[in-house]
Amino acid sequence: MRRTGETTRTVDKAVQLLFKHGFIYIQTKSNEEKYFGKHGVYREEYYIVDPHANEKENNFNSLQENLKNRILKRLHIEHQHLDLKVTKEKILIKK
Repeated sequence: MRRTGETTRTVDKAVQLLFKHGFIYIQTKSNEEKYFGKHGVYREEYYIVDPHANEKENNFNSLQENLKNRILKRLHIEHQHLDLKVTKEKILIKK
């Protein structure tokens, strides 16, 4: 069965935003309050969430970790020259 390509498009967007802002955040359950406003719907564009991830599901963090790994793999393949700082929640281009 053919997949939809949503995660690939999310990785593409994440790489573009990383170059635009110099950093991106990967949402986890433990840091989700950083990503939402008072009404729970506000999300800045540089906060990346896997399209298949649901914050209420038990596998949310593992899906987000997988997304982060896919982003890093893409960066390693296409942009080896980049000096990155990677934490659990953030990918930052070092200057």
